[in-house]
Amino acid sequence: FHHFDETLQSYKFSAFDFWIIFEFILMISTPLISAYGIVANLLTIYVILHRTNQKTTREKHYIYIGLHCSSNAFICSIQILNLMSDCQYPINLYCSSIRRFVAIQYVKIIFWASILNSLMRLTSNFIPI
Repeated sequence: FHHFDETLQSYKFSAFDFWIIFEFILMISTPLISAYGIVANLLTIYVILHRTNQKTTREKHYIYIGLHCSSNAFICSIQILNLMSDCQYPINLYCSSIRRFVAIQYVKIIFWASILNSLMRLTSNFIPI
């Protein structure tokens, strides 16, 4: 272990190394953050639609909050699906083993890189207007 400590101490991290590590941490934390977003938005929708709050939550702004939360939950699920076709270049620290399948590429085209994701983000931003 002594040799490993000396090697680690003599290594100088470059900006490129920092960004690779940052991208990897971001890629690993995406499912956790998206899962939290799905749960939080579905919980909000449940509270709005709960029968004891029915008279209060039928007001217009609560309907907008429910629509906003449903579009945000859908966007978070798209974020999780995006990891199926992700690969961290140039050192391939994380590469999904199913990313080369044609069906996965179609999922990326339709849900992530297509108009559906942009439309859901636009919908989420303009619902209250």
